[in-house]
Amino acid sequence: MGVRSFLAKPLRLEELDRAIDDALARPPDLRPQVRAAVGQTSIQEVEEQVRTIMVDEALARAGGGRRKAAQLLNISRQLLQHILRRRS
Repeated sequence: MGVRSFLAKPLRLEELDRAIDDALARPPDLRPQVRAAVGQTSIQEVEEQVRTIMVDEALARAGGGRRKAAQLLNISRQLLQHILRRRS
């Protein structure tokens, strides 16, 4: 998934905690995975995979609640419902 930070040894617990918090606060860099997909899969397939993973993760974090999942994705509840209907 890629390196998100470097920690010099000897490692201190405070530094590890800070590095984990910093890494989780920033969005992941998807460029390596997207670059690797070029020539292997279509852009539509990549978009669909990203959409599926993000929707599933948002629903899991929201305990299945569509309104909260839509808020996590920064989309309307209606758009989320449309995406879910298309998957069926």
